[in-house]
Amino acid sequence: MACALTVAPEAAALGVGITEDDPKSNPEFFYSQLVELGATRNVVRITWDAAAPAALPDEAAQLDRLVASAERHDIEVVFAVYVRRAGASPTTRIRAAQLATWAAAVARRWPEVRTWIGPNEPNQPRFWRPQFSKACVNVSGAAYAAALGAMYDALKTVDADIQVLGSLSPRGKDLCRAASNVSTSPVRFLAALGKAYRRGQARGGCTPLMDGLSFHPYPPRNQDSPAKGYIWPKV
Repeated sequence: MACALTVAPEAAALGVGITEDDPKSNPEFFYSQLVELGATRNVVRITWDAAAPAALPDEAAQLDRLVASAERHDIEVVFAVYVRRAGASPTTRIRAAQLATWAAAVARRWPEVRTWIGPNEPNQPRFWRPQFSKACVNVSGAAYAAALGAMYDALKTVDADIQVLGSLSPRGKDLCRAASNVSTSPVRFLAALGKAYRRGQARGGCTPLMDGLSFHPYPPRNQDSPAKGYIWPKV
């Protein structure tokens, strides 16, 4: 089966904002400061818990105030999804379906939020496990494709205009038996994800997995200049 190539619409003007959870506590003050700085976007964390897969985020009342305040200040709120325990990542069909159902419920609670970032940095064991099989084959790429695809479908069912983004760390060891940080480089993670998508492991058919990618361009060390890059296959 062949999938048609679609051309993305013309890119919108550059938007500048912050990734910060402090507005949950005092959104009016925080967003007034953002407006003064000329920023227009705030990415905030929401957490899915496999132990209570249908529960709304703990800070639901805070999010109510935050979203209302953002509307008044013309700030775009973006939800970034985190998994509470990496060892309970949505790596099975049941958990992926539970994540998707939860995302749809959250989207209906806060319809003003039109951009979602899928589970955070799935190429890092701090946020997603396992990364590799016992045979040292990457498994996080295929599992993430299935989970993100399920979340994509659920959110688009709520509102077809919601934008769904994937998420990646710029780093990864690609060593399944490393003493620590058993992670996957972004290039090889995307290769595994793409392979799973082409083989139909995600959902089958030609339905996209995401509308864009949220890539975190951290420097190799915090004190490094932007000119200092990584060694391939880090990015």
